[in-house]
This record gives sequence, C-alpha cells and structure tokens, in this order.
Amino acid sequence: AIKTGLELQQRGHNYYTQLGVTRASSPLEIKRAYKKLSLLLHPDKNKSPDASDQFDALKQAYDVLMDMEFREVYNKFGRDGIKNNKRYDE
Repeated sequence: AIKTGLELQQRGHNYYTQLGVTRASSPLEIKRAYKKLSLLLHPDKNKSPDASDQFDALKQAYDVLMDMEFREVYNKFGRDGIKNNKRYDE
C-alpha cells in the first residue's frame, strides 16, 4: 500500500525531520546537521528540563542514520524495524 503524506504526518516526527535532513542526504550532511543541533540541545548548554531526553532522541536518530544497514532497515520498516532489530537477511 502506498502511504500518503497525511498518514506519514500522523505518525509524528521521523529521524530525518528530527535532524532536518532528507532521505537523499549524505553521511556528511547528516553529521553536520547533528553537530549543529547537538550544540543547541546538549544538556550542558540547554537548561530546559527535557534537554537530556531531546539530546538522547537526537543521538538515536544520528546513530541509526549513520549506520547504513540500520538506515536501510529504517527506510523500509521505520522505527518498528529498528526496535525489532530486523535485517534484510532474516
């Protein structure tokens, strides 16, 4: 089934929007976006009560998108695929 933009919007933020990049972004672009956002969201710099949670979510998004195997799984199955640790060979 083809997912509509509305269905994807209802699912909430994904790792790409969290980092402000697209699916076509290179690892270098992802790294730059992460570095810029991590300076803003790091608990030592950001005094917000939920800064630690925001930073952890950012780090998780970065880790998934920088690992090419996890990125492919994420693109195909979404967060559920990462949580269930799906691989293509399974």
